[in-house]
Amino acid sequence: MQDCLIPTVLSINKYKEVVYEKVEYEPTDVIMGKIEAIEAEIQTEFAELKELLNIK
Repeated sequence: MQDCLIPTVLSINKYKEVVYEKVEYEPTDVIMGKIEAIEAEIQTEFAELKELLNIK
């Protein structure tokens, strides 16, 4: 019955120190502005593609 003395689950995370780094993000309005600019570019290029393919 020596097997009963051996733990069935060993986890290094119980003993390892976890270090978290603070992450700084841009303000929400800046991120939204960038998304809007990308969306406008997509729409412009999509319109050009439709013209090239003669699609209305």
